Amino acid sequence: MPDEARSSELKNRLHKALGHAMRRTILKEMADRGETSPTDMSKITGLRVGQVSYHMRILAKCEAITMTRTRDIQGATQHFYRFAVEDPWVFQALGLAPPVQAEEQPT
Repeated sequence: MPDEARSSELKNRLHKALGHAMRRTILKEMADRGETSPTDMSKITGLRVGQVSYHMRILAKCEAITMTRTRDIQGATQHFYRFAVEDPWVFQALGLAPPVQAEEQPT
């Protein structure tokens, strides 16, 4: 799939994913944090870890979050993610201020 078509498809998927209130909540929380896991997010949202994991997988498929590492804990694998959105429309949809772009310094 060409880059432009792939980008459009991801944008459409993310737009659809943001239609779910819990995914918007997760993204808002992740924007304020560095790395986080479904376990951490379940404590914040009050949902079961499995429910949060499901929503975070959807967000990862849309490239709104990216997996940063894994850790083995008691025979299970814990996944850690970070916020990866750069599109200004997503920040607006979430009610967040877009990140400040560093100005280029003249040389």
